[in-house]
Amino acid sequence: MKIVLTILMGMFLFSVPFISSHIETNNNLHLSIVCGSNKNGYIDIDRGNQKVKYYFPYRFGKGGKGMTDLSNVVFGYRKETLMMVYKTTSKTIFKIKCNRGEFEVINSFLRTINKQIIDSEPTE
Repeated sequence: MKIVLTILMGMFLFSVPFISSHIETNNNLHLSIVCGSNKNGYIDIDRGNQKVKYYFPYRFGKGGKGMTDLSNVVFGYRKETLMMVYKTTSKTIFKIKCNRGEFEVINSFLRTINKQIIDSEPTE
């Protein structure tokens, strides 16, 4: 019984946020993020005002929230992980699990505003 409880707690404590769905409108890309048991977050990328807004409630309040100009950040993709990093400090703002299909949707949206994800795993 202790082993099962330990495994379940480990899965909860060390679960990685992931993109569960997306909705694209004319000027906005909304990504729904699953952060753990009954906790959801989001990433909103706004083409009109060139901003990205995010919220992740996970790991005992150690989630993150904020908003910044797209010109201040760089997106990266590696090993099924989407990252957003500040250009000036190289500080990672967030890392979330992201499958290749979601990556393609996000990258396609960013290309419309002359922004692109740095892809460490390009396809042939």
